[in-house]
Amino acid sequence: MTTKFLRVGEEDWSKMSKGDVVHILRLYLEEEKATSYRKMISEEAFGSPSWAESQAFLLGDLRRIERIIRFLPDKGN
Repeated sequence: MTTKFLRVGEEDWSKMSKGDVVHILRLYLEEEKATSYRKMISEEAFGSPSWAESQAFLLGDLRRIERIIRFLPDKGN
C-alpha cells in the first residue's frame, strides 16, 4: 500500500526535515495498521478454514507496527 505522502520524488525527500520524514512514516504505519484491522474483520476472513492462523498472523503484524510507531519520536522531539 502506498500513501499520497510517499509519492514524492527522490529530490523532494532530500529537502525534507527529519521531523517531516518521521511524520510521513507515522502516517504510513497508521494506514498499514488500519488495513490489518480491516482484514481481521472482513467477511472473507471469517469464512476462511485457516481463520485462526490468519488472525494470529495479523495480530503479530499489528503488534509489529505498534512497536515501530512507539519507537518513532514524537513530532515535537
